[in-house]
Amino acid sequence: MKKQNKKGMIITTILTLLFNLAVVAYESSNISFVDNKLRILSDGFFVSGIFVLCFALITFVSQEGGLYFMGYLGHRLRYSIRKEGELLHYYQYVEKKKEVGKLNLSPLFIVSIVSILISLILAII
Repeated sequence: MKKQNKKGMIITTILTLLFNLAVVAYESSNISFVDNKLRILSDGFFVSGIFVLCFALITFVSQEGGLYFMGYLGHRLRYSIRKEGELLHYYQYVEKKKEVGKLNLSPLFIVSIVSILISLILAII
């Protein structure tokens, strides 16, 4: 595993566990943690896994060009307000966006799937 992948995996795991902890803390304030600990932990892992998975999917769609049109509308709006820089045509805008490197999304997908699998295991127990 590359050093960059390890770093991304560690950061993603920590953020997912923090989000999981927040969900568990919220649910345990409403329900007794001692009586329902497996259900509360299952809910925490499931919610954090789904949240990370949705974030990864939206980022993937954005990187593949599915949201370029919305970015271009923002570009035109900024130009119409500030009149600074150069107004790019849509084709030029897309070519400029394609030059930007893509993020590695595999840590997001891996951590989200593992989190969802943990929640399913805890729900079955």
